Amino acid sequence: MPDKNRSLSVSLSRGIPAVIAVVLLLLISSFIYCMPSYVQNPAPSTNIIQQTPAEKIITTNFAKTTLVTPLGHKIKKGTYYTAFPNGNYHGYILAENWISPENGKVLKANTEVLVYDNGTPQQFTLADNWTEPSSGMIFKADSDVLAYESGTPQKFTLAENWKDPKNGMAFKAGTDVLVHENGKLRQYTLAENWTEPSTGMIVKANTVVLAYQDGTGEKFILAANWMEPDTGMVFKANTELLIYENGTYRQFTLAKNWKDPENGTILKAGAEVLNYENGMVQKVTLASDWVNPNNGMLLKGDTEILQYENGNFQEFTLAENWENPKNGIVLKANSKVYFYENGNVEQYTIADDWGEFYAGDTIHICPDGTPEVIPQETD
Repeated sequence: MPDKNRSLSVSLSRGIPAVIAVVLLLLISSFIYCMPSYVQNPAPSTNIIQQTPAEKIITTNFAKTTLVTPLGHKIKKGTYYTAFPNGNYHGYILAENWISPENGKVLKANTEVLVYDNGTPQQFTLADNWTEPSSGMIFKADSDVLAYESGTPQKFTLAENWKDPKNGMAFKAGTDVLVHENGKLRQYTLAENWTEPSTGMIVKANTVVLAYQDGTGEKFILAANWMEPDTGMVFKANTELLIYENGTYRQFTLAKNWKDPENGTILKAGAEVLNYENGMVQKVTLASDWVNPNNGMLLKGDTEILQYENGNFQEFTLAENWENPKNGIVLKANSKVYFYENGNVEQYTIADDWGEFYAGDTIHICPDGTPEVIPQETD
């Protein structure tokens, strides 16, 4: 009996051909700031903080009088501060506003300043709006600025809209901008719709864009339908588009039904498509019934097909009864069939009595090939 059940998988080793995605190179701002050393790293309350290793912190002290740090900051009397072995201070409260002699940046009094052991500010709060000289971006007053140990900005808040002179992308005022350590943008919010010049995709205003370290897009929302040129698939407006770092489309939503020219499957409009990084399909939804040419199984329309990364089926739903010509097992219409990653059948429901099993039984095939009936739920 184990062999009879396992034989169901022979003709189901491959699923729908993968949707090949084209590399999308969003020409996302590539500005690399050479900002002076007063920028910060993630605050303890953020999920991107690079915390100072405990072994680098030597003492926590109480400021009995106003102290001056190597950076020229005044530590507020009556507050605690932390000192590194090399003489730099790590965390302290400013006694008064401090103006940078290098760029005019004003740090706010009565706010905490964090500093790396190399003397680079890690976190501080601006007292006034400040214009970053290399880009012209205006950083917002009363907002925290975070920096990497190298001094590269990690997070800041825009006081005004800012337009990238290289590609016309407009960033929205009042929103946070996150930056990778190499200076490439990591996260930002668009103030206006923006057309990506190499693909014609229109990215939606007032939405967050995520990007990889090389500047290519990772996640964004389309403002208008967009046709993928290689496949003819139309991606739906106002839906998220996720892309792997290698350029393969990870997730998108179809605006129109799409017919695969190789096998005739029709994918449903309005349904989400998921792909693996290697380009193999992970999840699609059929718009209509489809006959698997390998075995004559009729898969049901308006249901999902799941596949493994190797291309083997993971699960699908039958539109009608199907009889295995090798052993006479009849699988039941409107029931799901599940598979192991190696292609062997894992679970199915039978339409007719077969051997020791009864019609309507859902049979699970153990990894060793042993079949067992899954008890039906009762009220």
